[in-house]
Amino acid sequence: MRLSAYGRTGRRASRSAGRAIQTSSHVPPSQKETIEYLRAAVLGSDPGITENVKWKAPSFLRGGEDRVTFQLRAKKGVQLIFHRGAKVKDDRADFRFSDESGLLGWISSDRATVIFQDLDDVKANEEAFVTLVRSWVNT
Repeated sequence: MRLSAYGRTGRRASRSAGRAIQTSSHVPPSQKETIEYLRAAVLGSDPGITENVKWKAPSFLRGGEDRVTFQLRAKKGVQLIFHRGAKVKDDRADFRFSDESGLLGWISSDRATVIFQDLDDVKANEEAFVTLVRSWVNT
């Protein structure tokens, strides 16, 4: 079953992350397909990305460090948090990232969110999103 043009959930996908989505009372049924599609896109964006569960939601790691995590309690749409690990880094004031996609909404100098309204929104921005994830996890 192909979920995204960039990949499908597979060996690097966490079964517990999939269960976190399916069993979460915070995820409307209409958003579950969008979240699964995004999971596949993130996993397919870089061969070094793996998945686990953080904050009771799917989280994606590169080099053993959490970098992108779903926020399953978002009030509107599907939200992903782009961060640089569990703790704020000492170099956060000097951190620079060029978001050519325009998808990031900055929370702080080194944390941001991406919000998609629905699956159509994801598909319309998929290529830019995958490029963004690939760049983010490699910074």
